[in-house]
Formats: sequence, C-alpha cells, structure tokens
Amino acid sequence: MARFPATPVTEEVLEKVTDIIRQTLDERFSSDEFIFGPIVVKPRIDYYGDEYMEITVVYEGDRKLLDPGWTLGLVRRILPKMKDEGIHVTNRPSKSFIPKHEWEEIQTMDPYDELG
Repeated sequence: MARFPATPVTEEVLEKVTDIIRQTLDERFSSDEFIFGPIVVKPRIDYYGDEYMEITVVYEGDRKLLDPGWTLGLVRRILPKMKDEGIHVTNRPSKSFIPKHEWEEIQTMDPYDELG
C-alpha cells in the first residue's frame, strides 16, 4: 500500500474538509432533527510537534437524537472522502460536538478574565 505524505493544511484544504463534514452530516441527519453550524476545522500542533486537524461541530437539536455510535465514527467516515479529494493525513483529526448555546457562551468569554 502506497503511503502519501501529509497534505499541507491550507485554507483550501480546511474548506474542503468542512464541506466533507457537512455533506456527511447531511447524509445522516435531517434538517428537521439538527442544524449544524458553524463547523470549524483548524490546524493544530500536538505535544510532539506533529500537525493535525481539530474539528468542532456546533449543533442545534435534541442531544438525545445525536446518535453517539454514529458521531464517534465521524472521523472514520470522512477519512476516505478526504483521500478521494487528495487530502492525506498522517495524524487522525480530533473532533467534538458542542451544543450551540455552549458555543455562544464560549465565544463571549474573555480568555484573560481569569488572569486579572
């Protein structure tokens, strides 16, 4: 099996990955169940200095209907689609799902508030 070097994480790559995630969510969930957005994909560097993508999916809807078995496998579902788009990663993306009300609260927080 041929191994490809990791694709540099550019704005274009981040946009493609965001589109792949949105399409994958739309295949599973109806707009009557959930509204997804924003979907934020950011490049990150891990403890060892290796690059990976951090995926945050903000949603509105009943958390009880957010199938945990399916959402746990989101990264596994998007990796083949990323590969089809020519996006190769050496480190699996991390992902989290955050309810919209929590996301809005996080966005209004001052990161320096605790520091005085």
